[in-house]
Amino acid sequence: MDSMEALRGVARKFWTRSRQNAFLGSGYNHQTKARRLRDLNFIAERIADAKSIIDIGCGDGGTMMAMREVSGISDFHMWDQSRDPLPAIPETDVAVLLGVTPYLFSDADVHRLLAAVPAKKVILRSPCTMLPEDEVVSTYSEALGAEYAAIYRTVPNLTAMLSRRHNILESGRIWPDEIESKFGTRQFVFVLSRVS
Repeated sequence: MDSMEALRGVARKFWTRSRQNAFLGSGYNHQTKARRLRDLNFIAERIADAKSIIDIGCGDGGTMMAMREVSGISDFHMWDQSRDPLPAIPETDVAVLLGVTPYLFSDADVHRLLAAVPAKKVILRSPCTMLPEDEVVSTYSEALGAEYAAIYRTVPNLTAMLSRRHNILESGRIWPDEIESKFGTRQFVFVLSRVS
């Protein structure tokens, strides 16, 4: 097994185990709730005219369950990348990818996923390293109580990768420092449209 496949296996196992928690269940703390609410507010402000949405990498589905309550969207789709192979993704007005790119361990994996998303608008949030180079993590995490693997890309590298096939309509930090990771990454959000 090559190192990339080993990283994918660790990430898949971690997220399969983590899926047990519900959006507002006891497994989530105040910080996680605050993060979800920031995500929801950001998305809701940018999808006023949308009728359909897909959450790619939906985890427990909490974001879309909450979105049903606060939006006028009538057509919802969800796909959890850690569980299922990539299906034929339906065409939607909006695709949401929150925290997905760190578990796509090659640029080719990111491009393949984005190429399969036939949405008019993509809202992508990703934790990015503040180090000068992309950061690959594969270790046992005491804080998480599990093996953990991810690739945290730099903002310039992620921006360059996304802009190859998409127009970046908006980008920047989404969470304030008080709810960011204590491990040094920072959450950045990108609003994308396909290059014509």
